[in-house]
Amino acid sequence: AGSHTDITARKEAEEAIRNEQERTQAILESLNLPIVISRMTDGTVVYLNEPLADMIRQSRETLMGQVTPNFYHNPAERQQYLTALRE
Repeated sequence: AGSHTDITARKEAEEAIRNEQERTQAILESLNLPIVISRMTDGTVVYLNEPLADMIRQSRETLMGQVTPNFYHNPAERQQYLTALRE
């Protein structure tokens, strides 16, 4: 006596998410513009591309996980940008 659960739909959804992540990654990697993506909540860098790392003259590995206010000449500007994004 056991239970049988069909997980086909879940597996298909996971595959679709994985495919979309790969497509998004390929698009971001193909751009020659410096790009950084950070969490709005705390500013932690979750993605940056090679042109940004080259511009800052640091490795991507060094920059990943840092907080974006560290990238601003005036860290208070980050809050101004976030306020504008929320409007």
